[in-house]
Amino acid sequence: MIGRESIELEGSLELKTAAFSSFFNLLKKAAEIDLRFSLAQVQGCVFAVPGPLEDEDVVVLTNVEWTIPVAVLRKQYPQISIEVVNDFVAQSYGCLAAQAEDMEVVQYGVPRKMSPLAVIGAGTGLGHSALFPWRNEEYIPVASEAGHTLISFYEKEKDFELFLKKRLSVPYITKEMAVSGRGLSLLHLFLTGRELSSPAVVAEISSTSLTTYFFASFYARACRDFALTILPMHGLFISGGVAVSNPWLVNNDFFREEFNFSLTHSSLLSRIPLYVLLREDMGLWGAARYGYYRFNLGEQTTGSENPFSYW
Repeated sequence: MIGRESIELEGSLELKTAAFSSFFNLLKKAAEIDLRFSLAQVQGCVFAVPGPLEDEDVVVLTNVEWTIPVAVLRKQYPQISIEVVNDFVAQSYGCLAAQAEDMEVVQYGVPRKMSPLAVIGAGTGLGHSALFPWRNEEYIPVASEAGHTLISFYEKEKDFELFLKKRLSVPYITKEMAVSGRGLSLLHLFLTGRELSSPAVVAEISSTSLTTYFFASFYARACRDFALTILPMHGLFISGGVAVSNPWLVNNDFFREEFNFSLTHSSLLSRIPLYVLLREDMGLWGAARYGYYRFNLGEQTTGSENPFSYW
């Protein structure tokens, strides 16, 4: 299996998308800071972007005013291979190479390596993705927008559901409205009357707080829905800024109890390995890993034999 040891990180650079008026301006700035980040200097490039990829020629980004003109880039740089994937697809590839120090075990379960792997992560929104095994330890990536599906509320939570509908002026509540940084802030506001940013909420709550109990329960419910849909017996990895920075928000008994609660499949759920990632750069490693498969292994097969022909 290709691990992180097969890929070397030569350099990294962080730029804020909001600081640039176009993708070309961002690329120009990156090259000015370090010439290694110029597209003219590379052989292959993978862009991992938020949101659904509906048009492979012009990629629209979530919460970003400009687009990535992929067709223009390919015409301008015909000598390099350019691929675009959903950011959580990149996260899922990163999980394939995750080491023990990169994560905490939330539930040991019974891992089955050549089974589906899933990733879910709360941050600005609630990302989802999965990898399905194909052959020779290769995988077919599947993007998802499941964060925009409805979340269920128990009877004791109906007041919070009504609060969210009124506060957000929406007719129904999606998973990412409750399970995200914003969702954590709104939950704490509902429970305490204190309107704080999600980092400020985390700073004043503990592992036994009522806010922690409900947020862990909502997060587990979203994970359970995805797990029952995908059956990720390889493992379900919890990513995203909220949990990566504060793993105790999900690595607790509140989360495990809710995740394994099912009228029909509690035993099955208890066998799914659960992990919370501790690194924020898993998507970077995953994009590199995807590029390895796409630019090398992907070229060795064609047509229906190539898993990337489905992507």
